[in-house]
Amino acid sequence: MNASVAFLSDAKPEAASSSAARPVVMVPAAAVRDSAVFVLLDGKAVRRPVKVGAASSGGVRIEQGLIGGEDLIANPPADLKDGEKVRRKA
Repeated sequence: MNASVAFLSDAKPEAASSSAARPVVMVPAAAVRDSAVFVLLDGKAVRRPVKVGAASSGGVRIEQGLIGGEDLIANPPADLKDGEKVRRKA
């Protein structure tokens, strides 16, 4: 199962113009396991350590570890290993 990463902005318009605002990355809570997520890269599951922020009904906020746009494995199996070959579900 895959998920799309969404961007939300906490910055006010005037604050965004004065400094580079960083996009907010939200992912499904089920995608985070042991402070890490798995992303799909070149047909393999790659484990990425993340710093988790606040949780909401829309998922959990990722403070560090993802930039947005990655192909996230939304509900990884418990036995999924880093570097394991995976296939995208249609």
